[in-house]
Amino acid sequence: MLIRAEDFGIVPDSPEDVTLAVYRAIQQCREVERPTLVFPKGTYHFKPEKAFEKQLFITNHDQKGLLKIAFPLIGMDDLTIDGQGSEFVFHGSIIPFLVENSRTAQLRHFTIDWERPMFEQGEFIRATPDSFDIRLFNPHYEWSGNRLTVEYDGKKEAIWGIHEVDPETGAHVYGGWRPAQLGQLQEI
Repeated sequence: MLIRAEDFGIVPDSPEDVTLAVYRAIQQCREVERPTLVFPKGTYHFKPEKAFEKQLFITNHDQKGLLKIAFPLIGMDDLTIDGQGSEFVFHGSIIPFLVENSRTAQLRHFTIDWERPMFEQGEFIRATPDSFDIRLFNPHYEWSGNRLTVEYDGKKEAIWGIHEVDPETGAHVYGGWRPAQLGQLQEI
């Protein structure tokens, strides 16, 4: 059965948070057999303030405990979510999808991105055997003593590690992660 996102007040290309309206649409999907939740093509924004919450401990994931989830697909069989070419943009600390105790869920025709990634990006500009210099792309960082912090999701977070990414392939470099040695950071 077709469930239309716009029937829940979800408007494409609006800057408004659609998280609560999507939750209500998912609840409607629970009431019918073989539901298909369809979004008109557009951009949709999801924020954590009104998101579903669940205690999760995800393997190989830094976030743990009570997490915010935009699409809690729990115990849902034969569900299809069709974005029709839409872009889903997430803000802050929010898990886009949780598919749990469900069968044959189909998630199609949309992309996922973040308004601001949960990591900082920069470019190595100089490296020696003992040190390296990085130019951060985010101009909104703070330097205090030997601590480099960035603001994310309303909190100041210290840089705690570095992942090297191959600029040509976009893939993580094998063995390229290391914890940041904060005692050796310097602003240049």
